[in-house]
Amino acid sequence: MTSIDDRSRLEARIQLLLDKDELRELVFMYPHRIAAQDWRGLSRLFTEDGILDYSPTVALARPADVTRETREAGSDLVFVGRTAIAEFFPILARLHVKGFFTNHIVRVHGDTAVGISFYENRLIQDGESVMGAGRMCDEYRKVDGRWLISYRRQELFYFTGLKEGWAGAPERARKAPPIPARGWEEDLIAGWGAGS
Repeated sequence: MTSIDDRSRLEARIQLLLDKDELRELVFMYPHRIAAQDWRGLSRLFTEDGILDYSPTVALARPADVTRETREAGSDLVFVGRTAIAEFFPILARLHVKGFFTNHIVRVHGDTAVGISFYENRLIQDGESVMGAGRMCDEYRKVDGRWLISYRRQELFYFTGLKEGWAGAPERARKAPPIPARGWEEDLIAGWGAGS
C-alpha cells in the first residue's frame, strides 16, 4: 500500500514525463510544418505574444537576395507576435527548406519550460544546394493546457554551399557575433541529470 505522499510524487513524475513528451513533439512539429508549407499551423506553435529571433543568423547567412535585402533594410529578424511570425514563414517556401531537429533537452517549471535542440537545414539558394546547422534556444509556456513556444532564438553554427563544404567554407572562417543569452542556456546544459 502506498501513502498519499508517494502517490502524489508518482503523479508529479508522470505529469513531468507527459509535459516533456508534449514539448518534444512541439519542437519536432516545427520542421514537419515547414516541409508541409503549413505557415498558419507553424505560427500556431507559438503563443499569441511569441517571439521568433533569427537575428544571430544574419551575420553568418550567405549572400542572397533575401538576406541582402534584410541586411540593407536593417532588420534584425526578430518577429513579435503570432501574426508577424506567420507573415515571415512563407519566405522559407522560396528556399525549399527541409529541416531536421535532434538532441532536444528540456527543463519544466510548472507551466513554463526552457529547452535547446539542434537542427540541420538543407535548402536551395540561388539554384545551389546549401546546408546549415545550429541550435534553437526555446522558452515555452502552457496555454489552456497546451504547450507552445513563447520565445525561440536560432543560433547558427555554419551555413554553406555543398560545393564548399562546412569545413572549408568562407562562412566558417568568419567569427559569429556574440549571441545574446537569456541566462538559462548554459545552466540547462550544465545541470543535465541533476533533476527534471
